[in-house]
Amino acid sequence: MNPFLREYYNQPVFWRDDYGSDEANLERVRVVAEALPQDVRSVLDVGCANGKALLALVRRGSQETLDFVAGVDFSERALRKFDLPRVCGDCSSLPFADDSFDAAICLEVLEHLPQETFSRTLGELQRVTSRYLLISVPNAEDLRRSGVMCPKCFCWFNSSLHMRSFHEGTLYALFEPLFVLSAARLIGPLDRQYWLPLLLRELGRFLLEPAPPAACICPQCGYGRNKSINLSTLEVPSESGNSNPTSSFLKNWVFRAWPKTAKRRWLLALYERR
Repeated sequence: MNPFLREYYNQPVFWRDDYGSDEANLERVRVVAEALPQDVRSVLDVGCANGKALLALVRRGSQETLDFVAGVDFSERALRKFDLPRVCGDCSSLPFADDSFDAAICLEVLEHLPQETFSRTLGELQRVTSRYLLISVPNAEDLRRSGVMCPKCFCWFNSSLHMRSFHEGTLYALFEPLFVLSAARLIGPLDRQYWLPLLLRELGRFLLEPAPPAACICPQCGYGRNKSINLSTLEVPSESGNSNPTSSFLKNWVFRAWPKTAKRRWLLALYERR
């Protein structure tokens, strides 16, 4: 994993004790636990973060046959948050043998990955599981709405370092030809966006807070308002930002302020090996 991303996701702000404990995320991990087929006996959570999904699987009352669960994540700080079997590792090079698990889950991870890492991770997910893959991703995310501009080098980038957007149509062939999509559903709260509050928020951001949020780090020059991070030692990936900001600020601002329809927050998809 690129040192830039490793350092970014090791920031303490991401792994507070209450991180992911809001109602929407707790409901998401509950739905994920229920979506896993009942005949699964071993599970690997790839990009397990602070282990909330694994803990939900262990606590699931209807799953009495689950023999072994494990998590892998490259954030050592996140892995300290739970006591189940876990490995500090890279999702694009998993430290497990072929077909080691009945199922692999990968929740809110794929949207963060640069293209080369993304392709390798898809292959690794298929390699380590013998039966099922269960993934969740943001639903039809508008990457431009979360765009911020670095005040130092003027690079535009997504504030959550999301690099791709998924919709229902992109899920069908994601793991072809080895795995076939057996079920897909929209989950999470119904996010509604109204033009007037959005317009006022964007105007406030422009006038009062031109810099990225505190947890952001510019993927091009390393600018960050969180000064506890040693940015001078980081290698910077080229996939995350646009070094030539040719897009007009006004164009992007108007796009983000445009009215949107309500939609569910996440997509959940279950795949089965052919």
